[in-house]
Amino acid sequence: MGGAGHAHGLRLVRVEGAVSDLLATTAADLEGAIGPFLALVDDETERVAVAEDLARAIGADTRSATGARSAIATGARSERLVTLRGRPLRLTVTPGPLTDGQGSAIALLVDASSEVAERLGRERAEVRFRKAFMATPGLFAISDPDDGRHIDVNDRWLNVMGWQRHEVIGRTATELGVWADPADRNRIVAALAEHGRVREFSTRFRTRSGAVREFLVAGEVIELDGEDRLLLVAHDVTERNVAQRELAALNAGLEQRVESRTAALRAEVERREGAEQRLRAIMNGVADAVVTADGAGRIVTFNVAAERLFGLPGADAVGSSVNRLMPEAYAVRHDDYLADYLVSRQGSPLGQGRELPALRADGATIPVEVALSHLNHGGEHLFTAVIRDVSERKDQEALLRSAKEAAEEANRAKSAFLSSMSHELRTPMNAILGFAQLMRAIDGESLTPRNNEYIGHILSAGHHLLSLIDDVLDLSKIEAGRITLSLEPVALDEVLDHVVNLLTPLADRFEVTMRPQPVSASGMRVWADSVRLGQVLINLGSNAAKYNRPGGWMEFGCVVPPDRPGFIRLVVADNGQGIPVHRLPEVFQPFNRLGAESGPIEGTGIGLSIARQLVEMMGGSISVDSEPGRGTAFTIDLPLADEMGDDISGMGARPRRVVATSVAAEAVPDVLADHPWTILYIEDVSNNVRLMAGVLTRYPNVRLLSAPTAENGLGLARTYRPDLVLVDINLPGADGFQVLHQMRGIPELADIPVIALTARASPREQDRGRRAGFEAYLAKPLDVAPFLQAANLALSRRPPPEGGGDLSFRQPERAPSD
Repeated sequence: MGGAGHAHGLRLVRVEGAVSDLLATTAADLEGAIGPFLALVDDETERVAVAEDLARAIGADTRSATGARSAIATGARSERLVTLRGRPLRLTVTPGPLTDGQGSAIALLVDASSEVAERLGRERAEVRFRKAFMATPGLFAISDPDDGRHIDVNDRWLNVMGWQRHEVIGRTATELGVWADPADRNRIVAALAEHGRVREFSTRFRTRSGAVREFLVAGEVIELDGEDRLLLVAHDVTERNVAQRELAALNAGLEQRVESRTAALRAEVERREGAEQRLRAIMNGVADAVVTADGAGRIVTFNVAAERLFGLPGADAVGSSVNRLMPEAYAVRHDDYLADYLVSRQGSPLGQGRELPALRADGATIPVEVALSHLNHGGEHLFTAVIRDVSERKDQEALLRSAKEAAEEANRAKSAFLSSMSHELRTPMNAILGFAQLMRAIDGESLTPRNNEYIGHILSAGHHLLSLIDDVLDLSKIEAGRITLSLEPVALDEVLDHVVNLLTPLADRFEVTMRPQPVSASGMRVWADSVRLGQVLINLGSNAAKYNRPGGWMEFGCVVPPDRPGFIRLVVADNGQGIPVHRLPEVFQPFNRLGAESGPIEGTGIGLSIARQLVEMMGGSISVDSEPGRGTAFTIDLPLADEMGDDISGMGARPRRVVATSVAAEAVPDVLADHPWTILYIEDVSNNVRLMAGVLTRYPNVRLLSAPTAENGLGLARTYRPDLVLVDINLPGADGFQVLHQMRGIPELADIPVIALTARASPREQDRGRRAGFEAYLAKPLDVAPFLQAANLALSRRPPPEGGGDLSFRQPERAPSD
């Protein structure tokens, strides 16, 4: 038998009946040799130790009471926990003299089951505390309250702050540089000294990478393993604070709620004891609701914040199903989700970091944000949900959405108003500018010089007003997001040639030389909207001419920038007045003319703002460099087009485009004066018809027919077969595009050229007219010279009508019956 060497010669003299009952044996079985008693000790190591205790006690000098006391004092007495027949017992061995003077000992056995259970409970509680400490979502740190050195931090602290555990333990937060404001640590220490705890302390921590984040900190001195320790709990509120600042949602009652929460947490901490008290203090130190449930979905813990959030006392919540916290539609699915998760470890019973509706005890639902974590301790599944009420945030988001929708609606109304006003303003301007042109063209010789000057003022002011209308409308469309671009490969040499041709007369007027391009744009193509790109370049070029000086120069350049691969750079440069450096940041501000408002050059101050936005919508960028007295250079970078072959025309046939600005540069014979033409004008505004009649009075052999609606116009066209049709776009009933479409479907009218005269003359509308097949798409107010050029060009392609100069050469045909 193990331990026999220590037990040699030992025997049991007497066994009390209580011992026999405790060990479930008889005194007769035990009295005598020590071996049977030792055989009851389950563990070999414990068996040897018991034998040694007995031998040591008996070997002591115990033949007198004095000797016994001396033996006890010198350590002969022993006490240990042993397991006899599976039962934990406390065995006390004490030297005791016998009358015969031989050494003896008294062994006392006490049932120690409760002690073992208490010890195991403490160990299990410590394990649960440690795992909860590590798994909780908040940042937890335990330190020495005297010198501040870290004793332990949880994994969340390490993940957020970016340190390794061995780098943290034994060092203070000050040494690690955690405090963004070191004074905050002093404030916390002072608060702990005065109140014993800290709640909702707002501070900033600096992570190892140098990033500064905002936290709410709670802390107090707790007893841990028999020693005072400082427990700090930090909750990362960086994103929440950003949202609060953006929404300006400071709650006037926040301080009162914090005080109420602090009082409730203090009462809860004081009510708890042991490991449960420490764990409860941690959970209640969190500002959010924390609910823990087991694998069966029963609530295990329910902190004070959860009581407030759900309006449910913790005593009623613990032990009940977690489903009671969810609306029915979610509760019926929760059990399935939970079961699937426990089997497959995939998915989530509720969803991690998700927004869900929660059900209060009073039946109301509130939006919450749920972060879920799972803990498996000895086969026991625990799910901890950190729940945050986001009602206020949702209310703020709803207010923002409502405000955004109202702003968008107001913007749409503004855009609709501006669009309508643009059309309404162009209609009377057509009469003003048109008749002013007629007075100068027809009666110019009979007018006095002063009257001619007055007419010039009318025309100049009218065109300036039209430019303002166009710019404001474009800006409005861009701001409202209603302007769309047609991006395609665009040949730069075609665009630049077109722009230079248009700007040459303007440059001549201001005595500015148009220098040739320093680098050829041949073969270079960009992804852009050709119409809008031309608009941008015309705006920059017109500014280069108007704000130059007599004898100055301007040029358009095109290069591949070495610093931006994949882009082409356009440069519009001049040697004009220049712009002061301190005003360069204002160049692209709408309605800002940089002090030129009082000068002789008219302008709106919108063009450059529109240019920048159009360039950016085409995926490019625009910048300016200028020096007073030396000139200005605008730089536009646009993305290169993908390779699409050598001939850009391969992208598809494009209808021939004839507009006022392009036909004005062509040399076209005045065929209107040579033949008896018939022109049909479909227009619902009588003043516009009278204006057209006035324009054509110089051609007595031209017959003008008019119709106020598309239906009447098509009837006249069938009857008279006109040589040219002029059509307004905004007609009652069918519009001008529909008139063109119907004419192209009627064989006898299909080849008649059609010119649009309209107040809807934005670059996008003009491009639409080109694609639709109009011979020309001219803007109102009518510019007489370009109109006559377009009409002559259209008629020059047709055979002259028969009948010489006799306007009665063609008899009206009978209108076909419907």
